Amino acid sequence: MKITAKITRVKRKGGFDAIRCSIVHYFRDYCTGRASYKIIASFPTVRSTEVDKADVQRKFWQSVDVEIMKLAASNRFFNHDLETIRKRFAEVVPKPTAISSVAKPTAKVDRRALFASLQRARRDKVT
Repeated sequence: MKITAKITRVKRKGGFDAIRCSIVHYFRDYCTGRASYKIIASFPTVRSTEVDKADVQRKFWQSVDVEIMKLAASNRFFNHDLETIRKRFAEVVPKPTAISSVAKPTAKVDRRALFASLQRARRDKVT
């Protein structure tokens, strides 16, 4: 299954662009023969004027890392596709320096442990 990043810029009246990022699966519709896509994950919209703010970067990349870890744990997608998605998003919203990149899992057990730790961190942050 081939997945890729989709980045959409929408011009707003306030003089800024709304940047929408999502992970999509492109495929050919067999009935009509047209290219179609299905959105797998959608992320918070970022304003072009707020891209350099650390709070916005942290919130955006936290949600991206959680979704990519879910996709990696499902074993349905290639790791190089997930890395390409991260690189495409990093071109638009730079990664904050305080967040280190998530280590690549080497075994299925490592993926499960890392996914569980991400879930605990997310749950602790909500409460």
